[in-house]
Amino acid sequence: MTIVSQQSEAPEGAAPAASSSVSVVSPAAPPAGQMAIDFDRYVPFYLNTLSNKISAGASKIYLQEFRIGITEWRILAVLGAFDGMNAQGLAAYTGMDKSVVSRALRGLEKQGLIDVAIDRADHRRRALVLTEKGRALRNKMQSVALGREQRLMDGFSEPERGVLIGMLKRLLENMALLDPDEAPLRRRPRIG
Repeated sequence: MTIVSQQSEAPEGAAPAASSSVSVVSPAAPPAGQMAIDFDRYVPFYLNTLSNKISAGASKIYLQEFRIGITEWRILAVLGAFDGMNAQGLAAYTGMDKSVVSRALRGLEKQGLIDVAIDRADHRRRALVLTEKGRALRNKMQSVALGREQRLMDGFSEPERGVLIGMLKRLLENMALLDPDEAPLRRRPRIG
Protein backbone atom coordinates (compact mmCIF):
# COMPACT_ATOMS: atom_id res chain seq x y z
CA MET A 1 0.00 0.00 0.00
CA THR A 2 1.32 3.42 -0.88
CA ILE A 3 0.31 6.48 1.11
CA VAL A 4 0.87 9.86 -0.49
CA SER A 5 0.49 13.03 1.55
CA GLN A 6 -0.68 16.07 -0.36
CA GLN A 7 -0.75 19.62 0.95
CA SER A 8 -3.65 21.71 -0.29
CA GLU A 9 -2.56 25.16 -1.26
CA ALA A 10 -4.09 28.22 0.37
CA PRO A 11 -5.37 30.95 -1.94
CA GLU A 12 -2.83 33.72 -2.61
CA GLY A 13 -2.55 36.04 0.37
CA ALA A 14 -4.39 33.66 2.74
CA ALA A 15 -2.79 31.83 5.64
CA PRO A 16 -2.55 28.05 5.13
CA ALA A 17 -5.14 25.95 7.01
CA ALA A 18 -3.91 24.25 10.17
CA SER A 19 -4.49 20.71 8.92
CA SER A 20 -4.72 20.93 5.18
CA SER A 21 -3.09 17.62 4.23
CA VAL A 22 -4.99 14.75 2.68
CA SER A 23 -3.73 11.19 2.58
CA VAL A 24 -4.37 9.32 -0.62
CA VAL A 25 -4.03 5.57 -0.45
CA SER A 26 -3.30 3.56 -3.54
CA PRO A 27 -3.50 -0.22 -3.41
CA ALA A 28 -0.24 -2.12 -3.29
CA ALA A 29 0.47 -4.74 -5.88
CA PRO A 30 -0.10 -8.24 -4.49
CA PRO A 31 2.91 -10.49 -3.95
CA ALA A 32 3.94 -12.50 -7.00
CA GLY A 33 1.59 -15.38 -7.67
CA GLN A 34 -1.26 -13.98 -5.57
CA MET A 35 -4.43 -12.34 -6.77
CA ALA A 36 -5.70 -9.11 -5.25
CA ILE A 37 -9.32 -8.77 -4.18
CA ASP A 38 -11.16 -6.46 -6.55
CA PHE A 39 -13.39 -4.65 -4.05
CA ASP A 40 -15.47 -3.20 -6.88
CA ARG A 41 -16.67 -6.75 -7.61
CA TYR A 42 -16.28 -8.55 -4.25
CA VAL A 43 -19.80 -9.35 -3.05
CA PRO A 44 -18.96 -9.93 0.66
CA PHE A 45 -17.47 -6.42 0.82
CA TYR A 46 -20.73 -4.85 -0.38
CA LEU A 47 -22.89 -7.03 1.89
CA ASN A 48 -20.76 -6.29 4.97
CA THR A 49 -20.51 -2.59 4.23
CA LEU A 50 -24.26 -2.26 3.69
CA SER A 51 -25.03 -4.30 6.79
CA ASN A 52 -22.64 -2.27 8.95
CA LYS A 53 -23.92 1.08 7.70
CA ILE A 54 -27.60 0.11 7.93
CA SER A 55 -27.13 -1.31 11.44
CA ALA A 56 -25.10 1.64 12.72
CA GLY A 57 -27.64 4.17 11.45
CA ALA A 58 -30.60 2.18 12.76
CA SER A 59 -28.95 1.61 16.13
CA LYS A 60 -28.35 5.32 16.59
CA ILE A 61 -31.98 6.17 15.82
CA TYR A 62 -33.45 3.32 17.87
CA LEU A 63 -31.33 4.14 20.91
CA GLN A 64 -32.22 7.85 20.73
CA GLU A 65 -35.93 7.44 20.03
CA PHE A 66 -36.80 4.16 21.76
CA ARG A 67 -33.90 3.32 24.13
CA ILE A 68 -33.58 -0.03 22.35
CA GLY A 69 -30.51 -1.32 20.49
CA ILE A 70 -30.41 -2.99 17.10
CA THR A 71 -30.20 -6.51 18.56
CA GLU A 72 -33.29 -5.95 20.70
CA TRP A 73 -35.11 -4.43 17.71
CA ARG A 74 -34.35 -7.49 15.57
CA ILE A 75 -35.75 -9.74 18.28
CA LEU A 76 -38.91 -7.64 18.69
CA ALA A 77 -39.40 -7.55 14.91
CA VAL A 78 -39.07 -11.32 14.50
CA LEU A 79 -41.25 -12.12 17.51
CA GLY A 80 -43.86 -9.73 16.16
CA ALA A 81 -44.03 -11.90 13.05
CA PHE A 82 -43.45 -15.29 14.70
CA ASP A 83 -44.77 -15.24 18.27
CA GLY A 84 -43.88 -18.37 20.20
CA MET A 85 -40.40 -18.91 18.75
CA ASN A 86 -37.74 -20.16 21.15
CA ALA A 87 -34.33 -18.57 21.71
CA GLN A 88 -32.48 -21.16 19.65
CA GLY A 89 -34.85 -20.72 16.70
CA LEU A 90 -34.57 -16.95 17.00
CA ALA A 91 -30.75 -17.10 16.89
CA ALA A 92 -30.80 -19.45 13.90
CA TYR A 93 -33.37 -17.40 11.97
CA THR A 94 -31.60 -14.07 12.48
CA GLY A 95 -28.03 -15.37 12.20
CA MET A 96 -27.19 -13.83 15.58
CA ASP A 97 -24.98 -15.51 18.15
CA LYS A 98 -26.95 -17.46 20.78
CA SER A 99 -25.22 -15.70 23.69
CA VAL A 100 -26.05 -12.27 22.22
CA VAL A 101 -29.69 -13.33 21.80
CA SER A 102 -29.87 -14.72 25.36
CA ARG A 103 -28.44 -11.52 26.84
CA ALA A 104 -30.85 -9.36 24.84
CA LEU A 105 -33.81 -11.57 25.81
CA ARG A 106 -33.02 -11.14 29.51
CA GLY A 107 -33.01 -7.35 29.06
CA LEU A 108 -36.26 -7.38 27.07
CA GLU A 109 -37.92 -9.55 29.72
CA LYS A 110 -36.73 -7.20 32.52
CA GLN A 111 -38.22 -4.25 30.60
CA GLY A 112 -41.54 -6.08 30.34
CA LEU A 113 -41.39 -6.28 26.54
CA ILE A 114 -41.45 -10.08 26.25
CA ASP A 115 -42.74 -13.00 28.27
CA VAL A 116 -41.16 -16.42 28.37
CA ALA A 117 -43.77 -19.17 28.45
CA ILE A 118 -43.27 -22.89 29.00
CA ASP A 119 -44.07 -24.87 25.83
CA ARG A 120 -47.07 -27.11 26.61
CA ALA A 121 -45.83 -29.88 24.32
CA ASP A 122 -42.26 -29.90 25.66
CA HIS A 123 -41.76 -28.44 29.15
CA ARG A 124 -38.02 -28.00 28.50
CA ARG A 125 -38.69 -25.48 25.74
CA ARG A 126 -39.41 -21.82 26.32
CA ALA A 127 -41.67 -19.95 23.92
CA LEU A 128 -41.05 -16.22 23.55
CA VAL A 129 -44.00 -13.86 23.13
CA LEU A 130 -44.35 -10.10 23.00
CA THR A 131 -46.23 -8.42 25.81
CA GLU A 132 -48.73 -5.62 25.06
CA LYS A 133 -45.96 -3.14 25.86
CA GLY A 134 -43.54 -5.03 23.59
CA ARG A 135 -46.05 -5.17 20.72
CA ALA A 136 -46.74 -1.42 21.01
CA LEU A 137 -43.01 -0.62 20.93
CA ARG A 138 -42.44 -2.99 18.04
CA ASN A 139 -45.21 -1.29 16.04
CA LYS A 140 -43.67 2.16 16.59
CA MET A 141 -40.21 0.93 15.68
CA GLN A 142 -41.51 -0.94 12.66
CA SER A 143 -42.80 2.25 11.06
CA VAL A 144 -39.32 3.80 11.44
CA ALA A 145 -37.65 0.66 10.04
CA LEU A 146 -39.98 0.52 7.03
CA GLY A 147 -39.40 4.22 6.36
CA ARG A 148 -35.64 3.65 6.37
CA GLU A 149 -36.04 0.69 4.03
CA GLN A 150 -38.16 2.78 1.68
CA ARG A 151 -35.45 5.46 1.52
CA LEU A 152 -32.76 2.81 1.00
CA MET A 153 -34.70 1.37 -1.94
CA ASP A 154 -35.33 4.78 -3.52
CA GLY A 155 -35.01 4.54 -7.30
CA PHE A 156 -35.57 0.78 -7.44
CA SER A 157 -38.60 -0.38 -9.40
CA GLU A 158 -40.81 -3.12 -7.95
CA PRO A 159 -39.40 -5.69 -10.42
CA GLU A 160 -35.83 -4.66 -9.46
CA ARG A 161 -36.72 -5.05 -5.79
CA GLY A 162 -38.06 -8.54 -6.50
CA VAL A 163 -34.87 -9.51 -8.33
CA LEU A 164 -32.71 -8.16 -5.49
CA ILE A 165 -34.68 -10.05 -2.84
CA GLY A 166 -34.51 -13.22 -4.92
CA MET A 167 -30.74 -12.90 -5.21
CA LEU A 168 -30.33 -12.22 -1.49
CA LYS A 169 -32.39 -15.34 -0.70
CA ARG A 170 -30.16 -17.37 -3.02
CA LEU A 171 -27.08 -16.06 -1.20
CA LEU A 172 -28.61 -17.11 2.13
CA GLU A 173 -29.31 -20.57 0.72
CA ASN A 174 -25.71 -20.77 -0.51
CA MET A 175 -24.45 -20.19 3.04
CA ALA A 176 -24.76 -23.96 3.52
CA LEU A 177 -21.98 -24.31 0.91
CA LEU A 178 -19.67 -22.16 3.06
CA ASP A 179 -20.69 -23.61 6.40
CA PRO A 180 -22.23 -27.10 6.38
CA ASP A 181 -23.78 -26.44 9.82
CA GLU A 182 -25.64 -23.43 8.45
CA ALA A 183 -29.32 -24.27 8.04
CA PRO A 184 -30.86 -22.85 4.88
CA LEU A 185 -33.28 -19.96 5.37
CA ARG A 186 -36.78 -21.23 5.83
CA ARG A 187 -39.81 -19.23 4.87
CA ARG A 188 -41.22 -19.55 8.38
CA PRO A 189 -39.10 -20.50 11.38
CA ARG A 190 -39.96 -23.43 13.57
CA ILE A 191 -42.15 -22.21 16.42
CA GLY A 192 -41.73 -23.51 19.94
